[in-house]
Amino acid sequence: IVLAKNDWVLFIEPAYHVETSNSDALNQSGVTDFLEDSGLALDGSGETIMFVDTGIDINHPDLGNRVTAVSKFGLDSNPSDEHSSHGTHIGVTIAGDGTIDQDQAGMAPEAQLIAYAMEHNPTGVFGRIGSLYDIYFDAMSDYNARLGVNAWTINASHGMYTADSRMVDLYVKDHPTFLPIFAVGNENNGSSSSILPPSTSKNGLSIGAVTYASSSPEVASFSGQGPTLDGRIKPDLVAPGVNICSGQAEESLTPFGSSCGSDTHANGASMYMEMSGTSQATAVAGGASALVREYLREDQGISGPTSALIKAVLINGAQDLGTPDIPNSNEGWGKIDLKQSLNPSHAGIDLDMAVDNNRIIQPGFSSVYAYDIDVSKGLDITLVWTDAAGSSGTPQSESRLISNLDLELIDPNGVVYHGNQFANGFSIAGGTSDSLNNVERIKLPSDTSSVSGTWQVKIIHRGGVSVTYGLAMSGSFSQSFVPDLMTLSNSIFLNPASPLVNEPAPIQLSWYNQGAASTGNYKVTLTDETVGETLMTAEMSPLASLSIGSKVHSHSFTQIGVHTLRLTLDSNQQVTELNDESNGVNNNFIEFDIMIAATGLRLYSLNDSLGVDESSKTKILDVQNSTSVSFDLALNHEGTGNQSVSLYISNVQELVDPVLGRIENSKDIWTREKNISNAIILTTVDTNGSNLSFQVTFDDISANLQPVGNDFKRYARSGTYIVDIQASYDSNNQVTHSMRLVIIVPQVRDVIVVPSGNAGLLAAPGSFAPFYISLKNIGNVDATYAIECQSDKKWQVELGDSNSSVYNFETFDLVDEGDLQVRTYVPPAVGGLPSAGTTDFVSCWVTSSEDSSLNVSIDPVDIEVLALNRYSANLIDESGELIDVISGNRIYTNNGEWVNLTLELTNLGNTALSLSVSLQKQLDSWPVQMQYDDQISGQIIQVNLLAGGSANILITVVVYDGALAGDVNQILMKTTGNSVSQSVNSAILTIDDSVGLSLSDIDDALLCKADGNWHEYTFTVKNEGNILLSLDWSHSLLDDGWEFGFFESPKMLEPKEEGRVIVAVKSPNQTASKISAQNILISVNGSVDQRYTDASGSIQVDVLDTFHAGIIAENNLMSIERGIVTQSLFSVTNEGNIPLNAQFSIAFFNRDGVQIDTWTGLIKPDEISNLPVGNSQNLEVLITPGDEAEIGIVTVLITAITSDGNYSASFETSVEVTTIQGGLFGALPSWAAYSTLFGMILVGLLIGLRVKRG
Repeated sequence: IVLAKNDWVLFIEPAYHVETSNSDALNQSGVTDFLEDSGLALDGSGETIMFVDTGIDINHPDLGNRVTAVSKFGLDSNPSDEHSSHGTHIGVTIAGDGTIDQDQAGMAPEAQLIAYAMEHNPTGVFGRIGSLYDIYFDAMSDYNARLGVNAWTINASHGMYTADSRMVDLYVKDHPTFLPIFAVGNENNGSSSSILPPSTSKNGLSIGAVTYASSSPEVASFSGQGPTLDGRIKPDLVAPGVNICSGQAEESLTPFGSSCGSDTHANGASMYMEMSGTSQATAVAGGASALVREYLREDQGISGPTSALIKAVLINGAQDLGTPDIPNSNEGWGKIDLKQSLNPSHAGIDLDMAVDNNRIIQPGFSSVYAYDIDVSKGLDITLVWTDAAGSSGTPQSESRLISNLDLELIDPNGVVYHGNQFANGFSIAGGTSDSLNNVERIKLPSDTSSVSGTWQVKIIHRGGVSVTYGLAMSGSFSQSFVPDLMTLSNSIFLNPASPLVNEPAPIQLSWYNQGAASTGNYKVTLTDETVGETLMTAEMSPLASLSIGSKVHSHSFTQIGVHTLRLTLDSNQQVTELNDESNGVNNNFIEFDIMIAATGLRLYSLNDSLGVDESSKTKILDVQNSTSVSFDLALNHEGTGNQSVSLYISNVQELVDPVLGRIENSKDIWTREKNISNAIILTTVDTNGSNLSFQVTFDDISANLQPVGNDFKRYARSGTYIVDIQASYDSNNQVTHSMRLVIIVPQVRDVIVVPSGNAGLLAAPGSFAPFYISLKNIGNVDATYAIECQSDKKWQVELGDSNSSVYNFETFDLVDEGDLQVRTYVPPAVGGLPSAGTTDFVSCWVTSSEDSSLNVSIDPVDIEVLALNRYSANLIDESGELIDVISGNRIYTNNGEWVNLTLELTNLGNTALSLSVSLQKQLDSWPVQMQYDDQISGQIIQVNLLAGGSANILITVVVYDGALAGDVNQILMKTTGNSVSQSVNSAILTIDDSVGLSLSDIDDALLCKADGNWHEYTFTVKNEGNILLSLDWSHSLLDDGWEFGFFESPKMLEPKEEGRVIVAVKSPNQTASKISAQNILISVNGSVDQRYTDASGSIQVDVLDTFHAGIIAENNLMSIERGIVTQSLFSVTNEGNIPLNAQFSIAFFNRDGVQIDTWTGLIKPDEISNLPVGNSQNLEVLITPGDEAEIGIVTVLITAITSDGNYSASFETSVEVTTIQGGLFGALPSWAAYSTLFGMILVGLLIGLRVKRG
């Protein structure tokens, strides 16, 4: 009531409430249906779920002895859930067993729970010591947890990929069997990308919330929207999360939810409470993930399901909410539906399900599966891979994808469906590949035409690093486990690239099995197509799926020049493959050209003693002391005559992939120098000038071991580098020889750590003390460093853009440097602590996961707590309600009453305070006094408050007996003190008759049809006060074309009188059927003698499906001849909101409105069906006046008959007026008029004859 009287409140309407128990969430997530249909007893047995939250009531009866509380990463050592009870609510939803109330049983009632408590119980601050990586690793290593529920977000950085997002991806990449599950947050502001980190990670499962407030599920209005700022699809899924009734902690002092259920703890606190949010949806998803993991272990026999596979299975069966439109930024891929994920069906018929777990695929390779598919029952395929961590420092619009896999479905005719190419909720053929997401889906509708033959599901690794993936598929299919051998771009490799004729040349051969099955034994053939010679045929043992086969063959070529080598796999065609000479595209061969050099020149490597030594081709750089390395070489001439020789030395290149021989340009700049001139003349073999010794030196000029000033050493970049040296006759380039030199630069890891802004740090309770740490990579390898900081008093330390005390830097290039802010949060003062002058010390150290010996620390940084002079002054009424600005500070009272108020003073700081409280009143005739301890005064009270202390001052007001109605007395309490701001509390006491209005019976929707008619709605208004009120009614504006009116509304109400109000609404023609098409705010203002009150309510207008025929007739038809059929036209327009079905009738009425039967009519056609909304159709009217038709205006009524009512239009007509129809005969029927006329003529003739005779 107090809130309603505040001037800031515009209107009040009832809140609609639907309570959802944990068992409802089971039903709504498809768990119940799945368990009933499958007969499996999935309950989370064997699963361990960790969750990070406020704390846990380990004694809650629904958790039994299945919960372990961990506090070592929290801000204190007490894991209890003393404040919001958020953690207990989440825990019981995940794994409560319903011991007290079966309706509140959680998703996985037999799972083990590991609760990581992060709330600082003295203050309620939520934070952590250590990184998510540390917490997850602890849960996996100490408790064998494989699922992590994180029902929290970082309330900033909407849509951003932050350091915490990156940490999630980093952990899952290192531990692919762990699945973190995150809430997307409750900050949907109506715009895109409102989701919060760390749900923006790639490898986690991001969850939004669904509500069942209406007849069908829909995304909750508060649930954060995607996509991420780099364009990735988020959330991944949605789950029930509105009004979830679940566990409440017994020790909770300020539970966030309202009580539900009837059971209580021993202390009288409710056993259960109701909460809404994406946190609750995340708990539901966490329990569902546990059931999926249990199913994969026990039913599918997969001992270690990866997070990628669990995620793929959940997404693959998700339900598209409402109109098919996945993927979208509200629901992602849809609502969790365990029934379709684990036991898929179509039209009541069970479908097939296939999964593939923990497949490893390398860049440049692919994986192919073969199926016979009946796509008429639909098809779902979901690919998820574990991607490496992206950068959180680059612009947020840039893609975070490191490894790009593409999912393709190829039908037997070669039509290709690419992953994530969707329209209206289903895949479309063609388009381009997705290069943003590490989740790709293909979904075909059940009306897809079947194509006979072999379908291929193909996964292609376009680039990046080696990844593991999970694949889930459902539909009507049978899989053919078929191998598929394929050659690679470097399947034929020679070193040297140009072997000498007649000398053994090692040929390295490699290939790949991209199919889903092992090959069995097969043969590999190498032929020299130039000379028509088979160089090798080898019998190979079976090659496993996604494996590389290799063979080294040595051959001496006897003919110089270019030779075309051809490698043929499965040369005797003994393996049935997906693609070979007989099926698909033949990928079983490759041809490669090589140059066979003539004998004449030969290069040798020399050791330190200048002896020939093959091992001297490889040198290790003394990286700590030098930037260059030298090779001693010899060039021998084995031919006749003097020859001019050219010596070519290649650039220094880095060997990136020794297995595949992939090389890249060196990032450092290397110079090449030889100690001989370019003009080389060699004499005939075995003469003095036929041999030449020389030295080649390579120097990394990007390195600098002698820095100047404040510069640092820069070592040569680590890696394995290669240089090719080739000697050739100038007169004949077929006489040549080459050699490959290898330079190995060892790794040096080192970092410089420098703090700044760390001197004299001061901070008051409830604030941060920041300083900075700078890092510089002075090693010779791209390095990843981690920094960890810790407070001696376990105060929260936040690093960078995270709320973690551990920060993993992105990769540092050589001599790169970076700055990081370190923020230490001094906890709010509670009970006067931390007291002024308290000192805490923060220690930080830098480590490297790549070098366990590296540990660089800084001197501890001290932080001194400042004095905090702060207090609160709250004025409380007799009922214990706070009197504040929002409530209007108004107390209604009567003459002679005593009003007791209490001023509560609390020292919120960490030092003692001396306060003075003075009292002022507006009307001196009212006695007022204050009382505190032994002080009683009507003017000033002195109060001394220790840090954390409190005091209550009693204020007693005696209402003057002679006060008149409308008198107001304002009581002011001013609190002052040294070093604190003044506070003013006031209460307004009013002598006044009560006035008030209320509206009731306004909850139901007004049902309206688009039929052009008014639709009424009745509700009740009541005068809640005790004086006569004059009423003034108003309503909010409606959309264009809508009409609204008050048909009956009382203008006056006696005290406590109720009145009926009738309003009506009329919608425009063709208004679409819709729930809540209009929401009309009804307001009533009551007044009496310059006093006012008001009430308001909202009427929801629902537009129903409506048949409405609009009929327009042509002009009137006059003077129609009797017996003659006359044609007219009229048009019918569908003014309703659904296709029109109507039958037509015709009737005739005289001027008196009496229907007559002397006219007949016919309508062609006499019915229409499925006339689209807004369309018109012309109809023909045939009318005929009968012989008995009388003169005068006749109304022709045309009626359209529908199931929603009849719609009519009319026009006027009349019969033709002939001569006989005037005067004497005008009132006679035609037969009588003609008969009378004939008789009169006959009589006239007889009379005429008699006259003539006379």
